[in-house]
Amino acid sequence: MMTHAEAVERLLSTEDATHVAVRNGAWTDPKTWANGKVPGAEADVLIPKGVTVTYDATRDVPLGTVRVDGMLDWATNQDTTMLVETIVSSMGSQIEIGSMHDKAIAANVTAEIIFRDTALTDSEKLDHGLVAFGHVDVMGAKKESHLTLKGGAAAGATKITVEGDASGWKVGDTILLVGTDYGGTDGKGQVISQDEERVITAIDGRTISFGKPLKYDHEPPAGYDLDTYVGNLSRNVVFSSENPEGTRGHIMLMNGMVDHGEFANSVLNAEIRDLGRTDFTEPNDSDNPLGRYSLHMHQI
Repeated sequence: MMTHAEAVERLLSTEDATHVAVRNGAWTDPKTWANGKVPGAEADVLIPKGVTVTYDATRDVPLGTVRVDGMLDWATNQDTTMLVETIVSSMGSQIEIGSMHDKAIAANVTAEIIFRDTALTDSEKLDHGLVAFGHVDVMGAKKESHLTLKGGAAAGATKITVEGDASGWKVGDTILLVGTDYGGTDGKGQVISQDEERVITAIDGRTISFGKPLKYDHEPPAGYDLDTYVGNLSRNVVFSSENPEGTRGHIMLMNGMVDHGEFANSVLNAEIRDLGRTDFTEPNDSDNPLGRYSLHMHQI
């Protein structure tokens, strides 16, 4: 941990910051920053201890490193987008993207954090991601993660009926219908998955429609009284990589102190898309390093 703690200075030392917050305030307010300059393209940002900045930017200005020694929280009532190489926080700091103790990100808005497709530069390959030694609290809007398919779903269907609370599900959400039969193997001997993803185009009560017909049946095997399910893969807090085939981001949470509320860290109702190692089936090298996971609670 002490070795990794040195990463805070290595990823962005205080003297190398191009933009420093000097008072509590909104990210887009010039008064928040020294010299009245809001962070622009390639900015390296420092939020000092004792200062709270609320991130309210909607444009994906390409940032370098954002170092948090104080507190960085996200506006919960408007869309936000951050395009950034690295967010790094020091011990005793706080990052809130919604909060389980206060307000979640409102259901009608999104908070997107996109890790840039630029080269890794840190010797330990920690950069390009959320690397947090302080407390992290992430809370998206609540929704049921999965619902029961009423009567299953047949190949060719473009709508399904569900049982349960679908009130948090929306048009545009991506759903996953779980495969219920063995699909055989392909030419390489790999099992063919019958899981199918679809995008919701309409919701009428508990009837959910999508445009592309299903390729497979999603029904219990004959003779078995089992439920089948459909999952919702979409959330309104999203961590993603700018280029899944390039430099992928990662999330590494290292705070082990219960110093804010009930938990050391909390990540709830968030979508983590295309993060982690490029390909775990390939050899470990500078372009595919170990230790970069989608969500990594490191040594805690």
